Amino acid sequence: MTPSEDQPQLPEPPAYSPYMSRDEAHAVLQEHLDLVKPWEEDPNPDVRAFVAQQRRDAEAAFKRLEGFYEIGADA
Repeated sequence: MTPSEDQPQLPEPPAYSPYMSRDEAHAVLQEHLDLVKPWEEDPNPDVRAFVAQQRRDAEAAFKRLEGFYEIGADA
C-alpha cells in the first residue's frame, strides 16, 4: 500500500536487536507503544480492545526479554 499525499509519512519504528542493552531495548518498546497511543482513545471499542491487547502482548514480550538480560548478567 502506497501512502497518499494527504496522509503524513510516518518514520519507520526502531527495530530490536539482540545486541542492544536492556535500556535500548526498553526504549524501542516504548517507541512502539507510543505509535499506537493515538488509537487508545478511539471511539470504536474494537479498536481500543485490539490496541489494549497489543500493548499487553508487547509488555509481556518485554518481560520475557528482560529475563534473558538477567541470565546474561549472571553469566
